[in-house]
This record gives sequence, C-alpha cells and structure tokens, in this order.
Amino acid sequence: MAKISIIEGKFYKDGIEIKPEFGNIEQIQALKAAERKSNELEVEAKLIEKEIIQYYACIEFICPICKTKNSIDIDEDNPSEYCIDNSDVNGYDVTCTNIKCNTEFTIEAVKKSNMGIILKYDPIE
Repeated sequence: MAKISIIEGKFYKDGIEIKPEFGNIEQIQALKAAERKSNELEVEAKLIEKEIIQYYACIEFICPICKTKNSIDIDEDNPSEYCIDNSDVNGYDVTCTNIKCNTEFTIEAVKKSNMGIILKYDPIE
C-alpha cells in the first residue's frame, strides 16, 4: 500500500492526485508528517576533511665566513596558496644565524631560473 504524499499542498497516492477527505487517517498522518518536517530545527550534515596547502620561502646556505649551516624562513607570516619562486624573495635581506658572525646577505634572483638565487654580501675586513 502506497503512502499518501503532499506535493505543492495537494494529496497524491501512487502519483495520482486525490481529493481531500474529512477524517481520512492517511491524509491526517501525511499532514502531521509534513508539519513535523516544516518545524524541524535540525538539519543532517556531513563533516568532511579538506587539505590546505600553503607555501612560504626558506633559504638554506652555508655561511662563507663562519661555515654555519643556515635555514632561514622568509615571510612565513604571509604564506601563499601558490608555489613560490625567486621573485618572491628578490631583494630580501637575511643574516647568518651564528650570533658571533651575523653576516648580512641580500637575496638576488637568478634570471632564467625560477628557483635560482644567490646571496650577495660585503666581506668584513
């Protein structure tokens, strides 16, 4: 036996519109079900997981003065959704992490290479 459904305010059974009948139990149940559904304050939802990948530049080099291996994060407070390239760090200044050395370097982008950089510095005499 097919249930009565309500579509656009009309009763339907087996896809055929039927006339409202005073006291019809099936129609009353259909009305109550429609009323409960319209008063629902909850919605079923799904929790899904998505991945966020962000990039920021990191410069790795060995200081020519003190031979300290350096790994310096550049602008990590402003990550990018896109892969970085040397234009993102061109002109930045970095300092050797060895407290006794503190040699300052300026990053210069290498042309014809999107990741190539060199560090320029003035040797202390």
